[in-house]
Amino acid sequence: MKHSTLVKVSGKYLLIGLLGLPSIAAGTVHEEALESAVDWLVDQQNSDGSWSGGGDIRTLYTSESVLALSAVGIRDAAFYQGITWLSNHATTNVDFRARRIAALDRHGDSLVDEFSRLQVAQ
Repeated sequence: MKHSTLVKVSGKYLLIGLLGLPSIAAGTVHEEALESAVDWLVDQQNSDGSWSGGGDIRTLYTSESVLALSAVGIRDAAFYQGITWLSNHATTNVDFRARRIAALDRHGDSLVDEFSRLQVAQ
């Protein structure tokens, strides 16, 4: 992986991690930064509801983005478009499949079949 790509990927994970911090709550001094981070994340979403470029990595970025939005209580169009994209796109990568399941769980989808496929793939 090229250094510039690694920096971009690391930056995305840092932002996603920061969005998921439970200590950041509405009414704190961090609210403006949180809103800015959410706005940035939503602006990065593709028109098809996914996040990132092409290939299987979309599942990873979309899953983590949906999880981050959910962690801070965001259930807007971006969240639901991400959920829809994940619902319609499977992956063969076991790690990405597990992350996809975690994101879909935030929506309350029945995941029995997904867990079965994950077990078989391991």
